[in-house]
Amino acid sequence: MAKKEKAPLTPEQAEIKALKKTRRSENFLRFLACVLALVLTLGVVAVGKSASKKNVAETEKTDGNNVETPTEDPFADMGDDSNTANNSGASNGDSNSGDASNSGDASNSGDASNSGGSSSTAAVSKADAVKLLNDVTAAASKGDYSWKRNCAYTPDGAINVGSATNILNTLIQGVVKANDNPNDDDANLGTVVGNFIGIGDLGTDVKGGKLPAEGMSEKHLLKAMTLTEGDVVKFANKGTTYLYQLSQCKDPQKDGKNALHRATNDFITHGEVAQGIKDAIGDKIQLTSSEVIYDSILIKATIDGGKLKSLELSYVFSAKLNLKAGISITGTGKAKTVDTYSNIAY
Repeated sequence: MAKKEKAPLTPEQAEIKALKKTRRSENFLRFLACVLALVLTLGVVAVGKSASKKNVAETEKTDGNNVETPTEDPFADMGDDSNTANNSGASNGDSNSGDASNSGDASNSGDASNSGGSSSTAAVSKADAVKLLNDVTAAASKGDYSWKRNCAYTPDGAINVGSATNILNTLIQGVVKANDNPNDDDANLGTVVGNFIGIGDLGTDVKGGKLPAEGMSEKHLLKAMTLTEGDVVKFANKGTTYLYQLSQCKDPQKDGKNALHRATNDFITHGEVAQGIKDAIGDKIQLTSSEVIYDSILIKATIDGGKLKSLELSYVFSAKLNLKAGISITGTGKAKTVDTYSNIAY
């Protein structure tokens, strides 16, 4: 018996079929991106809904735009004639031993280490430098400035999900072929996660401290800092340049109780990611545990005449996550984020 041929689809039916196929692909991509974002890290801030995506598209497709992590002492650039102070304060972001562990003048050997060469007329104590930074950022946060952000995997921090890597890369390529998108022929675990969480470069201008219509998320705005002396484990001043190294933070929350949050909102918490995944795909994935460490937290500020001229805030994070999505998966990742604020006027 001859096989009955199917009647050709009408234009309307063909359009509906194509639309359903596209929606299935989009839903799968969304699901996959959420899984991979969890596997990589909680530490990189996702680009806000209004953030520009065109810069992220320039991310290298082969390795997620790797960046070298400096191993040298950032304070070496300050020179021997700088005013340098160390503090053995808290190493955990949830604790603040500022008053107990650092007495300002006692821990600051400025008079001894700042003898000539520096353009400063007098040594600056760490306590005064922290207060100055809080004051100038409070004022500058309401003014105009240019903002740039770079986030990139470190060479030793490439996404690692063990034996699941090849499986996930195969799934990604399957979706790419289904969508017939030649621009994504080289898509892999690194590039999918990178596009989802904002690996790459972003930038825009801010007027009057107000969030612009596009180009950045509110969490990227310059923050009026509320640092304590105990948050700063090392400080140096040379002329108009002030360099602060903040204490390491482990699994920080946005509760004002850790050094990182007292300096910036540009990080994401366990709860924020877990809720985002739940909103997107329900309870299909369970995040069983996580450990995220923010280290090498540095603030470099140019302050002249009592006004902030520029500021760079950077940190390196490393993460280890355990989740269950039918099977148990453990993932690790490491990346560096740099926020730069320049052309500040207020």
